[in-house]
Amino acid sequence: MIRRPPRSTLFPYTTLFRSVLAHTFQTSAIGCYAACAVADYIDAHDVEADCRRVAEPLADAAARIAENNWARDIYQIGPSLSFRPVMNAGDLVKECFSDRVLILGGGMEGERIRIAPPLTIASEDLRDALEVILSRLSTASSLGSE
Repeated sequence: MIRRPPRSTLFPYTTLFRSVLAHTFQTSAIGCYAACAVADYIDAHDVEADCRRVAEPLADAAARIAENNWARDIYQIGPSLSFRPVMNAGDLVKECFSDRVLILGGGMEGERIRIAPPLTIASEDLRDALEVILSRLSTASSLGSE
């Protein structure tokens, strides 16, 4: 259990206006409320179970990617997945986006795909998004082998 003072005593009115810090996220009232909301969520949910729930479909996707040689350097650690696709990573990002799935490129030259969904994602939504990614990888692989 994370213990904290009541919300009304976190930042008294006079403290907020005398603050000299300029970091928006750390000193704004919204940032403080967001931090409290995150703490409340952690207190009220089994975060480890959420991690396992999200990690399972990512592990399944990593296995399918490896079995089909759709990528190199595949890393699946807990609720995150990273890989270097055989196809151009930027093209994969664009193709997935056209199917309403947002993934991000990474690496020094944008050669990797990194997937780290929020722990609040619905299992069905995660599986659907992963199917889009796997389908795009499969299509690119079959086009490349023709």
